[in-house]
Amino acid sequence: MEREIIVPHVGDGVDEVEISEWYVSPGDTVKKGTQLAELIAEKAVIELESNYDGTVTQILHPAGAVVNVGETVLLLKTS
Repeated sequence: MEREIIVPHVGDGVDEVEISEWYVSPGDTVKKGTQLAELIAEKAVIELESNYDGTVTQILHPAGAVVNVGETVLLLKTS
């Protein structure tokens, strides 16, 4: 099954974040809780974690991209 990893709600009034850095690449195997990326929202740095065990199939936005809260940023294949 393919799962979508979305940008979580990070605080009131925060509608978008910048993807500062990806820690994973397509083909990488991850466990629930694995740090996937570093996100920057205004003055806060947020670590995006996996909610599932699986394999990264696609990164939808490159590092440096600004994305909306709730937007899908990564696809993960789970068993």
